[in-house]
Amino acid sequence: VSCGFNNVIFTNNDSAYETAVSFKEKGISVEIIDIRKKSNSKIVKNAEKLGVKIYWNSTTHLFFFDVFLNYYHYAQKIFCLIYF
Repeated sequence: VSCGFNNVIFTNNDSAYETAVSFKEKGISVEIIDIRKKSNSKIVKNAEKLGVKIYWNSTTHLFFFDVFLNYYHYAQKIFCLIYF
């Protein structure tokens, strides 16, 4: 189940990547905000390979500031933020 056209998952661990991979495999748009600096786990590499955009070392505040700065790029999109 997708709650929007552009899903954003906020996480501090690898469990969110399973959801992101599942979304991508179903053709659902998803991006991840990860407060960690990096993870080299297999599931993260799989998500990256599928094209999941990952904002490393970030918080939701930084992400939405980026959205604000790029307003025209993100206009017309609907976001759903999922916390893990």
